[in-house]
Parts: sequence; structure tokens; C-alpha cells
Amino acid sequence: MTRGFIYEINTKSWPFDDGLQYMKESDLYEYCGQEFEYINAVAKEEGKEARNDLLQVLKNFGFTIQDTPDGTCIIASKESKKAYFSECFSQFKQKAADISLEDFASNSKPYDIQHLIDDRYSDAVYLDGGCFYTMDQFIRNMEEGKEYYLGNICLMH
Repeated sequence: MTRGFIYEINTKSWPFDDGLQYMKESDLYEYCGQEFEYINAVAKEEGKEARNDLLQVLKNFGFTIQDTPDGTCIIASKESKKAYFSECFSQFKQKAADISLEDFASNSKPYDIQHLIDDRYSDAVYLDGGCFYTMDQFIRNMEEGKEYYLGNICLMH
């Protein structure tokens, strides 16, 4: 079963080759068994499609997407980060209000709430060649106004 894509993102620009960069499967082996079961490189066209899909989703939430001579960068604002989490926050408030102590102590409702806070089974980010983040963690930690450059993409299982 596919977990999602892992996007190489760097806080410094570099010369790009067709929008994809240096991250390889072997760079991520240390995360196998912890964050995902195994990893695959993606075909160039699939990588471009995943990249464009991510950029469109972020753009829809109000993130600024800029094509520069050094590559495509993503810039967050306070408003874009709030928009990204708005739906999950609404669901979180409802589920948290509805949970009983018995549910909290005995079934999947706490997991459902945790999933809304940090979706550990969706896309992820490999930041600056050494830090693994879920997409939710990455979005929360983005500095407003800072440029984040998009690089290579791999597929997590």
C-alpha cells in the first residue's frame, strides 16, 4: 500500500535540472521501518505530476508559489498556514467535544483525533538533506515569508 510522496525541500536554492534534484532512495534508507516500509524512486513524469499537484494544493490554500532562476519556491504566510489546517481544526474541535472518558481510554477515537493533528500516513518532506517531517509538521514549522525550494520526489510505501 502506498503511503504517499516524500518531497525534497531545501531552504537554499541550487541549480535545478527540470525541477527535480538530488534526493535518492538511498538517502532515505535510515527511515525504513520507522516512517515507511520501503521507498521507490518515481519516473520523471510521475514526479512532475506529483510536484504540480502539491504546488496546486498549496496555492489553493494561499501559499505563494514562485518560479525563480534557481527553481520553484514555496512561501508561507500566517493566513495560508491557517487555511491549510482549517478543515482539520474544525473536525478536531467536533471530535474532541464528542469524546467521552470511556472512549478516550478504550477505542480508536483518540487515534482519529491524533490523525487530525498530524497525519502520519500521508505525504512527507525531506528538509535540507537530513530531516524527515510529515507534511503537517513541515507546514507548521515553515517560517512565514521564507523561500522553500522544491527538489526531487520519491514514493513511500
